[in-house]
Order: sequence, then structure tokens, then C-alpha cells
Amino acid sequence: MSLSSFFSTLALLLAAVGIYGLLTFGVIQRSAEIGIRVALGALRGNILWMIVREAAALLGFGIGIGIPLAIAAVRVAGNRFGGLLTGLKTVDEHTIVMATSILIAVAAIAVVSPAVRALRVDPMTALRNE
Repeated sequence: MSLSSFFSTLALLLAAVGIYGLLTFGVIQRSAEIGIRVALGALRGNILWMIVREAAALLGFGIGIGIPLAIAAVRVAGNRFGGLLTGLKTVDEHTIVMATSILIAVAAIAVVSPAVRALRVDPMTALRNE
């Protein structure tokens, strides 16, 4: 059980780093666009919403593909190694909901730094670098 907990924590950490990396890279790539938006009078809330919406789309896509694939993999493994899983269900809805909830919370924390970086983009610096 401790080995399983270790690997699930490692997977969660890798997911958080991946989400953070993708969002930070996206903010850096779009710094000129964000600078133009700020220079034209975009509200900080709109810039923040743009970054959060991007993170939500990535998260929704990952969860939408990940959950059905995980369920399918567990069912295949359950059919193949069913004798080893005595007393366990092959699909535990509670575990899936908890893992998804934890991943959403970690993604919300991981989006904070790129969103703050997007809000701090100076329009003149962003435009000058292009």
C-alpha cells in the first residue's frame, strides 16, 4: 500500500509539474499578445480568465480521455488477473472521484503562478521584445 501511495503521489507531482510547465510556456509564448491586450485596455480579470480557461480546457481534455482509458485498462487487467484481486472491485467510483478532485485542486494551484506572470506583463516590454 505504501508503494502504491508513493507512485500515486509521484504521478500527481508529475501532472502538476506538467500543467505548470505547459501554462508557463503558453504565457511566455503569448506575452506579446497579452501585452497588446493590456495596452489596448483589457482588464486584468479578462487576462486572468484567459489563462484559467486555457488550464480548464487542458484539464477537461485530460480528464475526458484519462478516465475512460483508466477504466478500460482496469477492466482488462481485472479480466486477465481477476484471481489476484480477491475482495476488490475492478472499478471503484469513489477512488476515481477522489483522484479527479485532487487533480483538479492541484491544477488550480499550478495555474496560479502562470496567471500572476500573465498579469505582470508590461505592455511596452512585451512589444519591444517582438
